[in-house]
Amino acid sequence: MDRAKRREETRTRIINSATDLVEQHGFDNITVDDICAEASISRRTFFNYMESKDEAVLGPAPLTVTDEALRRIVETQADNLVALIISETSLADDDELDNATIERRRRIFASNPTLANLALARHRATFTAISDALSEHFERYPGDRLAPERHVTAEIHAIVELVQNAVSITSFNPEFSEPGQDLHDTVHSAAVFITDYARKLEW
Repeated sequence: MDRAKRREETRTRIINSATDLVEQHGFDNITVDDICAEASISRRTFFNYMESKDEAVLGPAPLTVTDEALRRIVETQADNLVALIISETSLADDDELDNATIERRRRIFASNPTLANLALARHRATFTAISDALSEHFERYPGDRLAPERHVTAEIHAIVELVQNAVSITSFNPEFSEPGQDLHDTVHSAAVFITDYARKLEW
């Protein structure tokens, strides 16, 4: 077995062990040591794969953004800021996120408020940073606004919501992705789907 395969199997074992323990005992009642014992690994091995107990259960954040990427969002003139943000973000490739795993995580979130709050906190931190970058972007490039008749915060909110929903569609609908497709292309396709769908609505 090659090294990459062994690493993937170890990562999967950690995630499954953490999830099993949370289902049995609740998130607040387990420790990293408990996960290590369940997965038959050392603490050192655990922290080679995970930053914290919550990451082992939550999995990687679906979307993250670096300081450098935020700077590019601020400084890059664009007529499609949704596409720019998608291209600048880091997207998690979670191979274990099949429909069964999705449903399992939903049940865990529903019964473990602490875990759900942690997921919400990291989500808010990422999109607050993106919103702040967009605010600076529009100060530099007011001509990039597509809805100048609205307050700028409303347009920023709309952009962020489009990105969030595109990521959500790809995260919770594995069949939406094509085999071998780059994740950024998958999320971009989801954003196109959302905007095309909105155009078909009659009001």
